[in-house]
Amino acid sequence: MVSRSVPEGLLVLTPLAIEAWAMRRGLPGVTVLKTGLGREKSIEALSMVDRIDPKVLVIAGFCGALDPSLEPGDLVVASGVRGPDGSCLTLESESLVLALRGDEIRVRSGLIVSSEHLVRGGERKTLYRAGGMAVDMESAWLARTARCRPLAVVRVVVDTPGRELFDPIKTIGGGVKGLRTLTRLGPALRNWALHQRDRVGA
Repeated sequence: MVSRSVPEGLLVLTPLAIEAWAMRRGLPGVTVLKTGLGREKSIEALSMVDRIDPKVLVIAGFCGALDPSLEPGDLVVASGVRGPDGSCLTLESESLVLALRGDEIRVRSGLIVSSEHLVRGGERKTLYRAGGMAVDMESAWLARTARCRPLAVVRVVVDTPGRELFDPIKTIGGGVKGLRTLTRLGPALRNWALHQRDRVGA
């Protein structure tokens, strides 16, 4: 079967190469697939995931904070993912959040909104008022490949309403903190994935 190429049945999707590097460091031996930035690349990646046929799927990478209380390096585990068309996928996040907190990772659970463009200024406030905690440019489309597979979406904050991407100095600092967080997710993600795989296989 094709799924034998996925150790432990877990496949991790990351939009960027630097995110993939961090996840491979934290999850040695686990298959990590770089999918590319944005909506179009995410849609193109769906067929690759189907060919691999994992048992459990994780979407991981950077995000921008909508909630002003979030700081660079904080992790958001999605309780739901909403696309720009308003469609929303609800996810179970509590078990993973508890595991990550056990590893002393600063983590929150909330709605991640996916956008087709970089979100700044007033648009951040609008999305936050509509219930969003964080924003990215891929998860809503990548999540389509989960189908009936267990799925977790974990995104680490690199920019915030007070530290937006157009400020390169602050963004570099946020990126470094984000990478450190991504490399620490391995133990909790591995245990969560094994539990999900065993539960589905039962």
